[in-house]
Amino acid sequence: MAALWMTLDLAPGKRGEFLDAVRHAVSAAAAGPSEVFVYEAIGAPHRVAWHARWPSELDLDAFLDGPDFRAVRGAARVLGVDCAFERVGDHDPGTTGDH
Repeated sequence: MAALWMTLDLAPGKRGEFLDAVRHAVSAAAAGPSEVFVYEAIGAPHRVAWHARWPSELDLDAFLDGPDFRAVRGAARVLGVDCAFERVGDHDPGTTGDH
């Protein structure tokens, strides 16, 4: 399992537009994630975290190298105030490491 985290402070009134852009990019991706979660800070709906998981590092690499990730990154830059991405390696805390 491989994952990508994105934390973002959205510009005022841009939450829905950002979620629509991410939803479209992920659904259009040939190497899209197997799971996607969006978290919202309590009391601060403009602060979100996006967590997506891929079955393998190769699938995540394909997404990161493709146009759909550029669309997500572009939406984050245009609609967000502060954005950070973090790639989480091939580790699932719920497993023993036996693959």
